[in-house]
Amino acid sequence: MQAAKDKKASIEEDANKLRDSAIAIVKDKITVKQVKKVNEWLGKATPPTLVKGLETLIALMRNHHKASNVDVEIYFKEHMKLTKKMIAMQGKDVDVDIVEQHMPELAKSRIEFAKDFPDLVDIIDWGTRFCEYSLKSNEVRA
Repeated sequence: MQAAKDKKASIEEDANKLRDSAIAIVKDKITVKQVKKVNEWLGKATPPTLVKGLETLIALMRNHHKASNVDVEIYFKEHMKLTKKMIAMQGKDVDVDIVEQHMPELAKSRIEFAKDFPDLVDIIDWGTRFCEYSLKSNEVRA
């Protein structure tokens, strides 16, 4: 009985560390300049790798399997609202199947962003870290 409690406490501690790490990415690395840059690119030619990566991220944030370019525009309209949402999100509130769908897509997007949009990698890194946190949070609930 105690071993199970200790294991659950350890998993919970790991989840909290991942959440803190995701929040640190938002607070320390996701800037107004990045959000403006996204909006500039979306207002011009929309590179497919950028759109796919951001749609995946927003689908995760919405707890949906898919998101549209309009969803991306809405979420990226204001830096303050975007980052508040990122910080407020709870891992246990996102379905595991959604996380498991988007986590590998975000990993692929990260590689593409590192090559094509290095200034925006932090945004994708938040998504990946949030996925790790979400899976760990859902493990605590089990």
